Amino acid sequence: MTRYKKHILLALALVASPAAFGFSLLGPYKAWQVTGLGYNLPGDIGAPMDPTEAYRWNVPTVTYAFDQSFVDYFGPKGMAAVDAAFKILNDLPPSSQITNDGVNLYIRGEVVPTDTKRVNYEAQAVGLLDLKSTALTMIVEQLGLAEPERWAWALWPRRRLHARHGDAARPAR
Repeated sequence: MTRYKKHILLALALVASPAAFGFSLLGPYKAWQVTGLGYNLPGDIGAPMDPTEAYRWNVPTVTYAFDQSFVDYFGPKGMAAVDAAFKILNDLPPSSQITNDGVNLYIRGEVVPTDTKRVNYEAQAVGLLDLKSTALTMIVEQLGLAEPERWAWALWPRRRLHARHGDAARPAR
């Protein structure tokens, strides 16, 4: 009998737990998104938005350039790596041409991999970064996609409190 109770309690805990979504839209900071809560840290360019806020870029062309310090440090190979990062995004088809079967996404009939992180331990040991991957991460962030692994557990109850009571809202103690 106790075995069934454990299964029932586990099922109830799973049903009652909040969902964590791995998709975060990035936008301008709200008044409640302060450094003390983990927002607006050095290097941040924005904070996660509610999906209903519909914050997104709406320009069809992104223009980029390299300053002289970048060219002097990374040279032609570095510029080619950044160009390759932009090519990845430019080669994506329109979203209407991306399909799914309920389990996988498909682009041009090929399965889109869901786990694309690989660690190069040798490069990591000597402190090297892949410039193309780093540039792609920064480009996607600039386009409005925040780090989902960082913001999956953002303080949404505080956001709701702020929305109801304005900037003067304080959490209940």
